[in-house]
Amino acid sequence: MHAFVRAYVHVFVFVCAFVARFGCVVKVWTICIVFDSAFTYAHPNAQVNRFLGPLLYISWTLIGFFLLLNMFVAILNDAIDEVPFA
Repeated sequence: MHAFVRAYVHVFVFVCAFVARFGCVVKVWTICIVFDSAFTYAHPNAQVNRFLGPLLYISWTLIGFFLLLNMFVAILNDAIDEVPFA
């Protein structure tokens, strides 16, 4: 749990530094809303592709899952290499 809070704080600080550097005027509350995924990106009357939207979402989710799985396996592999076998 502690690692997730630290990651959230790091991303928040990065966004604030980005905003300060490039002169964008963004309220802190807006950044929090975007982080919490409570922000609607599409207009209610926008036409949405009912096939491509879920396909891209599932692909993005699977790519992220396999990247995280790959990092987890790499960490385990490095830890197993460091342990001396008796």
